[in-house]
Amino acid sequence: MRKWIGFVGCAAIALSGVSAKDKRSKDDGPAPKAAAEAEAAPKTLAKFTEKLEKSDGLFPLYRDAKTGELFLQINADQLGEEFVYLVATENGPAELGLFRGNFRENRIIQFNRKFGQVEIAAVNTSFYFDPASPLKRAADANISRAPLAVAKIVAESEDGKAILISADGLLKTEALHRISPWQSPDAKPGTELALGELSKDKTQITGFKSFPENTDIRVEYVYDNPKPVVYGDTDVTDARSIAILVQHSFLKMPEPGFMPRQDDF
Repeated sequence: MRKWIGFVGCAAIALSGVSAKDKRSKDDGPAPKAAAEAEAAPKTLAKFTEKLEKSDGLFPLYRDAKTGELFLQINADQLGEEFVYLVATENGPAELGLFRGNFRENRIIQFNRKFGQVEIAAVNTSFYFDPASPLKRAADANISRAPLAVAKIVAESEDGKAILISADGLLKTEALHRISPWQSPDAKPGTELALGELSKDKTQITGFKSFPENTDIRVEYVYDNPKPVVYGDTDVTDARSIAILVQHSFLKMPEPGFMPRQDDF
């Protein structure tokens, strides 16, 4: 009888310990794994952007007034679609070909979702295949893809119809377009103006505007060269730090039947 009482007492103590442990777990909050997953999951777009400055249009833009970071919204029906990507110089050293009004880039790009990221890829427009031809099935054969950049999804709408990425990571670098001139292999060292390294701290987005059929973002790229050999012409204020203003434009593709002008080529 004593053994039975002792067994019941031990069981009661054990159950009491388990109950207390469960209570402590509930009081301490969610398990570390669940908390980490909740923190890693993108915030809702509405919550993330509620205090941000907005410019609505083809790609709605949001700016954080405190940090200056710019975010770009991509709707679900825009993923996988083609857009015109245009880059033009607003201001810079003329001797490097970075003069005002210089159209630098004109290509077709796509935004593709890859799990928790968005891939920005260039489209190869050198070939055309008749959709009715059997050769269409081999349209991608022996043609390399060009994923130019990826951006993490920072927020998503509750209905899954829109996602948000940081425009800073895309445009404050040379991922989508190279600003600094390519060096000629025949150029002798020390004979041409060199830009130096792109400064992550000084480079900033200076302006943006979104319209129904296009979205424009201006970026001032700053290149530091602490020991320049060539100081450039008189339009270069200080060869140690050169700022170049560039506009990136994302445009809606024209409707079928569009005929380009001669100047468009």
